[in-house]
Amino acid sequence: MRLSLISVFVVYSIAVLAQWPAGHNPFRPGGPGPEHAIYLIPDKNPRLYKIAEGERIIAWIDGNEQGLKKVNEGIIKIKKDSIFLLDSKHRFSDFSKVNLRNFHSYLDSDSASWKVIYPPDSVYKSRSEYRYFLRALAYRVKRERQDWLSAPFHQNMFKLNFALFANLTIAISYEHRFNRTYSLDVEAGYQFQGIPGSVMGPMNTNVFPIWKQSGVMTVAGMKYYFDKKGYIEPVMIYRYLIMSQARTGYPGSQEDLLQDSYANHYGIALRVGTMTRLGRMILDSYFGLGVKVMLIRQLAYGYYPYDDENTVNWYHADHSPNVYNLVQWWPVVNLGIKLGFGY
Repeated sequence: MRLSLISVFVVYSIAVLAQWPAGHNPFRPGGPGPEHAIYLIPDKNPRLYKIAEGERIIAWIDGNEQGLKKVNEGIIKIKKDSIFLLDSKHRFSDFSKVNLRNFHSYLDSDSASWKVIYPPDSVYKSRSEYRYFLRALAYRVKRERQDWLSAPFHQNMFKLNFALFANLTIAISYEHRFNRTYSLDVEAGYQFQGIPGSVMGPMNTNVFPIWKQSGVMTVAGMKYYFDKKGYIEPVMIYRYLIMSQARTGYPGSQEDLLQDSYANHYGIALRVGTMTRLGRMILDSYFGLGVKVMLIRQLAYGYYPYDDENTVNWYHADHSPNVYNLVQWWPVVNLGIKLGFGY
């Protein structure tokens, strides 16, 4: 009985295999084969788009989005870069615009910033080859997207400069990336007066009055990224700072003055920095050296003599000021730490 059952099974199996379609592998899962497709990956914000058999394509030929030049049909077949519709055949390069999912579009005029992939016929010969191709493609897109999202490859970035807190300054910078090499970086802020100059003692004589001034500041520069994170940046610096009834002296003065002043600072510097990604945040740290010129309009009302530091010797009986126009050159030393986000 056991032998007869085995014989029946063998005969049945041979009969089934004899009726199997030629060229079909009975050990491969059934169903239709992989659909042929064209894959697109944009350089900016990389993600995978697909134009596949059985889908509808909405596209325009020769850059004309009016009248008969519009194509809105189902795709019958795709073979490498050729797309077969019901009554026509086009190469992908014939289309000047193709609508993709999520309201995105491919433009032929912007083709240099897209990767267009036409899988070879060998990819479709077996499901294992097809799955391997898709896994490799998904990994490639993931890596490119990680590179894009990693600093400094955000297109727009906003950052707060924490290092300037030491100067009682709040400054916010905006960086716009044109490509992976160059970006425009601008920064604007306001410096607050921290210590009224008139209450300071003699130890502040001849010390530059950074905490006794208030005003606006701005910096503009062009970054050049020599690798994924490191950059050099020439910058232009401008500050407009004022003091009112401050007891202080500019570098080089021989005594404390009671003064008002209005100063325009113009400077240039070269910074070297690095961008680091901290989760969803961006850390921008830099060091720079340069030079600046200070054009100062000084209104000096009187001075504090060394033998009586609590008394003002007025220059004029009506307390009117002496007016001086000063020009001073000073080095610029930049040490910055910016924290922000990008998109």
